[in-house]
Amino acid sequence: MIYAKIEDGVCVNAALFEDEEIAIDFGYPVLLPDGYGIGDLYDGIAWSHAPTPDPEPGPEPDPDVWDELASAIREGVNEV
Repeated sequence: MIYAKIEDGVCVNAALFEDEEIAIDFGYPVLLPDGYGIGDLYDGIAWSHAPTPDPEPGPEPDPDVWDELASAIREGVNEV
């Protein structure tokens, strides 16, 4: 069975043990259910998945000719 080490309500590590008493002796007191793992939350009764972080924004695309033309028009330039 896979047991979890919990710190401040967060699973910080998981390990495979054949015996629950040994798992507890090594500091892994909670049975880790399928579908949960390191980073997930345990409140002493129930498990929940960690919130998904917001994705980092991708790089801005290089301006193309149309972007430059639109910018020139907005700025009042008559020639590009």
